[in-house]
Amino acid sequence: MKDKNNYPDWNFDTIWSITADTNDGYPYLQWQEGTLSNIDVSGIFKLPNAVESMTENRSKQKRKPPCRDAEAGRLSGGMQKV
Repeated sequence: MKDKNNYPDWNFDTIWSITADTNDGYPYLQWQEGTLSNIDVSGIFKLPNAVESMTENRSKQKRKPPCRDAEAGRLSGGMQKV
């Protein structure tokens, strides 16, 4: 398993690396050694903006409290009182 010939469909030119002195000789991703330099990141969004947007949308949603069916003694939605 420490021979790249065991991984015929893996891209050892630009994605994977395998050397005897790294990762105990098993394959590892090139970014783990800091050698990837030709990655196009122009279409990647900033995570903090995405998180802020999700949080903002959730805060705008109003949640209704569960209605109690006094006669049956259970909450709406089929949940039973314990």
